[in-house]
Amino acid sequence: MRVKKYIVDSMPEALLIIRKELGQDAVILDQKKIKVGGFLGFFTKHKLEVIAAVEPRARKTAPIAIDNKSIPNIIEKSETIATDIQFQSTSKQQMQSNTKTDVKLHNSEANQIIKNNTNEDKMVEEIKDIKNMFMKMMLNSSNDELPDNIKKVYQHLINRDLDEKVVNNLISVLLEKLGSPKHVVDGYLYEILENEIAKEIEKYTSIQNQKNKQQIFAFVGPTGVGKTTTIAKLAAYYVLEKKASVGFITADTYRIAAVDQLRTYANILNIPVEIVITHDDMKKAINKLQELDIILIDTAGRNYKKDMHVTELKSLLSIANPDEIYLVLSMTTKQKDMHEITRCFKDIVISNFIFTKVDETSSYGALLNMIYEHKKSLSILTNGQNVPEDIMFIDPKKVAKLIVGDRYE
Repeated sequence: MRVKKYIVDSMPEALLIIRKELGQDAVILDQKKIKVGGFLGFFTKHKLEVIAAVEPRARKTAPIAIDNKSIPNIIEKSETIATDIQFQSTSKQQMQSNTKTDVKLHNSEANQIIKNNTNEDKMVEEIKDIKNMFMKMMLNSSNDELPDNIKKVYQHLINRDLDEKVVNNLISVLLEKLGSPKHVVDGYLYEILENEIAKEIEKYTSIQNQKNKQQIFAFVGPTGVGKTTTIAKLAAYYVLEKKASVGFITADTYRIAAVDQLRTYANILNIPVEIVITHDDMKKAINKLQELDIILIDTAGRNYKKDMHVTELKSLLSIANPDEIYLVLSMTTKQKDMHEITRCFKDIVISNFIFTKVDETSSYGALLNMIYEHKKSLSILTNGQNVPEDIMFIDPKKVAKLIVGDRYE
């Protein structure tokens, strides 16, 4: 292995030199801030000492044996490196923005800057993956590096059906914020945890902005998840609470009961309902309801593992051109199937999740797992069959408490 030490002003500068001298396969072993120069302790300069290494290409890299006791230090160093890279990258972008009117770069120089920033972003992600790997090793080992209260939180979240990757990320955040959480009382520990989960949910919470134009919302999903009832609840909310004019369109002609159910709700709310089968039907329905504030489109629940059904649905919705497409899922569905269903709709631009039957389960880890994995907004939850009462608009803090559950179970 070839090892070299570099004294530089910043991490981006180090990365450029390391890549140039050692190549793209080089890894950073250590980095620390140092003072150089000066006289009798005065006039010293702050520098960064970076140690990098690379294996000769002809040799295979042997697995690195890591002592459990060294893992926290490695995690801390990886976090520091990631933070330095992000800070320097942000500073560089701001500097470029401030001086772009005064300095004109040649194309080759501009391309190099873009390439460097891309590489730095990639490295930050790789460091995050490494940190998660080490966190997993610590949590699964029998060593005493982690306090008992942190291990207790970890097991509690696993029992709440949160994915291991999500839990590792949350535990890592707890350690970053608390430093040494050994003597932190459980109440405060879980309060921080709920706040962090709330922040994560807030990043993916759908906010309905008031618009001057008509809004069209479409609802898709498998059979039996409660799409039609959910649509009725939303219609009642818009009519009764928002005083908006609303219309239904149903493309669920495969189930006569679904059409009759929607007609019943339409009669109660005194709103129009249009039934569509073909593209022409959809065009006529949209045109007929063009004066309304909101159009809610119900679609057929079918086996969307068949590409043909997804293609047909995508084609029909392209005529309606909805502002938002909601994927409706049941909380009683297995998480593996939730992920599979979501992937089946990869060719349709799903923007939001709606979860139904929240009252039929006591474990809500899937809420965070799904938005974390698929990066979709969380829109509403429904918790019963009553229209319009059983509907919950997203409050990140309340949902976080729902996910964490009883702190001492």
